[in-house]
Amino acid sequence: ITEFPLPGSGRYPNSLTFGLDGNLWFTSRDNNTIGKMTATGLVTEYPVTGDHPRAIVAAPDGTFVYSTDMHQYRMTPTGDVTLLAQFVAANDAIVGPDGALWSNQLNGVTRIGVDGAVKTWTLPHGGWAGNAIAIGPDGKVWVSESNTGALYRIIPDAPIAITAVAACRMPDGGVGGVLATFVDPDTTRSASDYNAYVGSAGGQVTQTGAGTFNVTGSFTGTTPVKVTVVAKPGTNLIGQSVAAKSVINEVVSTPSRTQFYKEGGSASLQVATDGSCLWNASTSSHFISLTGQTGSGAGTVSFTVAPNPNAFTRIGTIYVNGQMVTITQQGYRNPQSQLYLVTPCRFIDTRDSTPLPAQTTWTRAVANQCGIPVEATAVVANVTIVNPAANGFVTLYPPDTAWPGTTTVSFRTGRTRANNVLIPIRYDAFNIYNGAATPVQFLIDVTGYFK
Repeated sequence: ITEFPLPGSGRYPNSLTFGLDGNLWFTSRDNNTIGKMTATGLVTEYPVTGDHPRAIVAAPDGTFVYSTDMHQYRMTPTGDVTLLAQFVAANDAIVGPDGALWSNQLNGVTRIGVDGAVKTWTLPHGGWAGNAIAIGPDGKVWVSESNTGALYRIIPDAPIAITAVAACRMPDGGVGGVLATFVDPDTTRSASDYNAYVGSAGGQVTQTGAGTFNVTGSFTGTTPVKVTVVAKPGTNLIGQSVAAKSVINEVVSTPSRTQFYKEGGSASLQVATDGSCLWNASTSSHFISLTGQTGSGAGTVSFTVAPNPNAFTRIGTIYVNGQMVTITQQGYRNPQSQLYLVTPCRFIDTRDSTPLPAQTTWTRAVANQCGIPVEATAVVANVTIVNPAANGFVTLYPPDTAWPGTTTVSFRTGRTRANNVLIPIRYDAFNIYNGAATPVQFLIDVTGYFK
């Protein structure tokens, strides 16, 4: 043992560290200095800012970080001092593999990153964090707590990650059945080591594997909420909390059709949602009947619309977990329909755009054009086929029905033909089918309508 007396009186060294310069640096608490001792025992003292320097540690950039009773400072090897953090006093300090400074002080542990960012972990019992801090080979930080005689472990770079959040919309417009999945890199934890919250309500944590867990719970309202997972503080564990915004997984119901003629008919709703979500289909419309009204995940709801005995259109609704689908059905038109004449109007001239392709059907809406009202049941028009390239025919008929097997205008190659016709319409539109083997150009000139 070799003794190296310090010069002067009242020198009480408190903390030691070796700098990158190879010298031994130490704090002298009672005379407010930081000393440097060379290998030969030569001592140089630097008066410092702040009262009673405590811990000192060498930083990777060659500077030193020291703590007083109230603050932490950075000092260069020449004695220049700058303030790092206020109201952070430390008994011990250490530099982590990433260059961050870790120190223990009243009620917790503080990390100062190389970028100057400060983060503090509060100990569970509110006690002083003792006189020791260490970083293990796995990067986890260990500190002592002198009041309760406990050790604590901090996982600085292993945050809990919520990887998926799903929720199911309920029939009343609320939301339930929340299912979140999270992963914790610390595989030593179990479900009892966490608290989980869905909004402000508690959630339930179940373990699905090493470091993998599910959170279940429920909440009301239609606004997305946060699912939060918090590692519980304990005698040897300080965790981090992570929040993820939930995505309300809507139950999507896609109808095969929503408009029906007066005769009624059948159709279906294709339901798509998360496999964990339950759904229910319902209707209060007396003319709509449902089958397959409940399920989970993907499914089908079949429905039938009864014939409409009324003269006017009626509207019904189907609900799937609060999502509304509107069904419209035409009524019987007034049997005393009358003819109304309009100023002759060219409704279609394909020569201005694209011919009707061979053996193809187009649907064209006519309401509110050329003076045709939405109440019209048929249109009076002249249909002209212009210079066809092959023999053939065209047929005009109501939409959503099969080709009736008849012709409206028959034509021969190179000959322009016309016919004055009555075009029945449904849903304010009609179909035109080209039965020829080549595209055709045609004109439709409207002269009146029935309603």
